[in-house]
Amino acid sequence: MEEVLKQLITEFYRGFAGFEVEYTKDFYLALRKIEKLDLAEYEKTHLEEDLDFQIHKAVLSERHIIGLTGVTDYDTLVKVAVFTMKLGGETFKRIVEKMLRENSAIQAEDTIMEKNEIIKENVDRLTECKELKRIAEERIRTLENDLKIERELIKSLENDAIKLNEEMKMFDAKMNTSAIKKRYEWQAFKKLNEEEIKQ
Repeated sequence: MEEVLKQLITEFYRGFAGFEVEYTKDFYLALRKIEKLDLAEYEKTHLEEDLDFQIHKAVLSERHIIGLTGVTDYDTLVKVAVFTMKLGGETFKRIVEKMLRENSAIQAEDTIMEKNEIIKENVDRLTECKELKRIAEERIRTLENDLKIERELIKSLENDAIKLNEEMKMFDAKMNTSAIKKRYEWQAFKKLNEEEIKQ
């Protein structure tokens, strides 16, 4: 913080660079020639136009401005003081604007970083969701293939059962009656045994 203040104060002082050469000389010449300096015109020439504040009204009393305007030296010295204050104000304005720009840039950078972080999180979530979707779709395809195989197997078994049943009928039709009786006599014995047990 102290380093920042030093930089700002140094920049403030730099705003007065050349003051003694450029501005003081003009006021000195006005004093030497005993002529009145038009401060408004001088400010238009040497200060920014948008800095329209009346320092002499805010800081200096009307008595000093009006009552002693006849005294050229004093009038010129007051104008030097007013001009110096305005030049300081202009320098201060530049410093504050610079600070605001830098602060605004830092805030904008922070905002951009926050937005980038949110975007990255959303992209990561989206990637994760896409991967989960791909896994789910792959599993669905696998289950659909398994189901298709199972259905084909069931259909094949049904066809085999129908075929076997038809073969049994054909086999029974080819057998003579005694062979059929002999073939199924065990069922008759079983049925007889069950009836005897019940009684």
